[in-house]
Amino acid sequence: MAKRDKLLKRIQQNPKDVSFADLRGLLEQFGFELERTRGSHHSFLRLVGGKKTVIVLPYKRPLKEVYVKKALALIAEIVADQQGSYEAEDG
Repeated sequence: MAKRDKLLKRIQQNPKDVSFADLRGLLEQFGFELERTRGSHHSFLRLVGGKKTVIVLPYKRPLKEVYVKKALALIAEIVADQQGSYEAEDG
């Protein structure tokens, strides 16, 4: 199991206790780029489902569960898109 997958599984199992650094690392491993930092808020950008998608995370310890769940939902969409494109290539 890849490092990225282990981190994803750990965050999915306990979304209430996630550090900013862990979530940032996970987002970057899934292709998100830090667009800008303004105050304590960090904006990450990536194309998801053909649309430019931005997720904004406050730098707090620990992160609120709502931000973690939003990030996990975007990652799930990315994984589903990737699996769909692999199936289209095979078929």
